[in-house]
Amino acid sequence: MDLQSDAFKGLESFQLSTYEVRVYSSLLMKGPMRASEITRESGIPQPRTYDILGKLQRKGLIIVNSSIQRTYEAVMPSAALRSKVQEMDRYLDKLDEYVISNRKSSEIRAPNVWFVENSRSAMARLEDLISHADSEILFSLELGKLNDLLPALRRAAKRGVTLCAVMKENIGRHNLDYLSELGVVRIREIMPVEIVIADRKTAFLNANSLSQTSNYSIFVQEEELVDVIDFYFFNMNWISSHYYSDFEGMENIRVCSSWFACEAIENMTGKGYRTEARIEGFRSMEPVIIEGEVVSVKRIPGLQQAFFVKSGDETLSVGGKNATLEEIRMARGTFSFIK
Repeated sequence: MDLQSDAFKGLESFQLSTYEVRVYSSLLMKGPMRASEITRESGIPQPRTYDILGKLQRKGLIIVNSSIQRTYEAVMPSAALRSKVQEMDRYLDKLDEYVISNRKSSEIRAPNVWFVENSRSAMARLEDLISHADSEILFSLELGKLNDLLPALRRAAKRGVTLCAVMKENIGRHNLDYLSELGVVRIREIMPVEIVIADRKTAFLNANSLSQTSNYSIFVQEEELVDVIDFYFFNMNWISSHYYSDFEGMENIRVCSSWFACEAIENMTGKGYRTEARIEGFRSMEPVIIEGEVVSVKRIPGLQQAFFVKSGDETLSVGGKNATLEEIRMARGTFSFIK
């Protein structure tokens, strides 16, 4: 048995020394042992054995079975280290909150388009994009990127951001079920183009997922180009997919894209819910907030994605932030679904 294999190497990230990893992994693989057996099995110096066992016991990684011949038994990692993982999650959440609330803001300088080689820097920028989302994240990702970005997506969901994923259906039920706990999931047979859009303001597109000869990603904050990527996401990724998990159980959502709002309203109306909306946007170029019940939806492919809100004595049509056919241009909407 190779106790230095990659299977146990990761334990060092939980602040375990090399000797502690060797003793702990020996107990995990061989079962309860006496101190002399642990020394022989792990290969650590005999004078260090009791010191190492004491440290592992204080960290909750082993238990001692008291008897004439005292034996030591390992606690499974998932049980012993779970509190450490939860503690780190809480720390990361607080750190994100601190950075976001205290960082210095700066003017966005044109051009707001970046071409980034597909590398760690691209992933760091993508994680930053997700971490700054306030209302809505639409995304299609290959499994490797998804796994790397799950912590950031989970923290976004905890902040109340609405997540919507379109994924290739063969990523595994476990991954799909986990994503379903965070938001809406649709699946399709072939890999969708890799896209992430946050708050209809910032977008990511992996050019390699469009053409295998490209090895760069595009990050965009130009409003018109974000709209183009959003249009592509809807028409190429979303329409060609089907629901794995829909809006059921989502009592409140925040949305920036009018087509996504229409999807949610129609989906929940079909389940017998009515929809209350609070819309922040513009009416005749003036900022406005309206509240009321959504009474209908009007969708014309390639032309219009609108819904109608009865607010006071008026029934107002609401479209996206660049809408021209509707009375209200929505910047953000909060929707509540009521039986």
